[in-house]
Parts: sequence; structure tokens; C-alpha cells
Amino acid sequence: MLNEIQESVESDDREQKPKYTPGNPDPQEHIEHRDLAEALAKLPPKQAAAIVLRHYHGYTNRAIAQSLGIPERTVASRLAVAKDRLRVMLRHSYGEAGDFISEPGLMAAAD
Repeated sequence: MLNEIQESVESDDREQKPKYTPGNPDPQEHIEHRDLAEALAKLPPKQAAAIVLRHYHGYTNRAIAQSLGIPERTVASRLAVAKDRLRVMLRHSYGEAGDFISEPGLMAAAD
């Protein structure tokens, strides 16, 4: 399952081709999503899996724990460490503006 999630993240990143038309998000948003996908791909696979399952697929911590066969506390720990690492990576590029990682629906949902 972890390999499938990692391949999905890498595939999604390669397939994203921004189209700047009036109805689509602005170019900065495309850049932020690309940068987030690149940072996510740099995480250890177990942490990336927790983030992907929680924030991209909407699994609860309990569902992630059951899917991966690990304690729910381990899921919470992986999510916390992964979010901290993502913030550090993105602050390198965005400074304190790297806190866009706390947007509703992505990282704030698990904070």
C-alpha cells in the first residue's frame, strides 16, 4: 500500500500541467500545490502515506491505523512529524508564508 501511495504522489506531480485560464486557480496556487507535492515526495514513505491517506483521501486516523495495521497513536505521530517536516521544507522556499500548508482541507484538518 505504501508503494502505491508514493507512486500516486509522484505520478500526480508529473501529470500536473497548469492551465492558466480564467476559471482556473491563479499561477501562484499551482506553484504552491506543485511545491507541496515535491515536498511530500521527499518524506519517508510511512509519513507520506499518512498525509496522503488523511488529507487527500479523507481517512480518519482510526481508518488509517486499521488500513496500515498500526496503532492510532502511531498514525497521529506520523502525521505530526510529517507536517513539521513539510513546514520546514516549505519555509525554506516561502519563509513564514510557507504556512499556507495550514490551509483548510489540507493540513489544518488534523491540527
